[in-house]
Amino acid sequence: MKLMTNALMVAGSAALLLSTAISAQAAFVENEYICEDIYMEKAYDCANNAIIVEKNRLNKIYNRAYRRLNKVER
Repeated sequence: MKLMTNALMVAGSAALLLSTAISAQAAFVENEYICEDIYMEKAYDCANNAIIVEKNRLNKIYNRAYRRLNKVER
């Protein structure tokens, strides 16, 4: 039973990781962060801004999922 629970938890975590990675990549394209075609200083700022926006977006997703868990699952 414990093995089955752990396997289910690993599968769920992998699915969550894959879905957030795909959505992060899609959001990066959707927000049109094209940082490669500009000068170094502006490219650096562009990349930093993109990272901050995506980090905040993923934190919101994580917090939404975390709040739904009960005390045992946390």
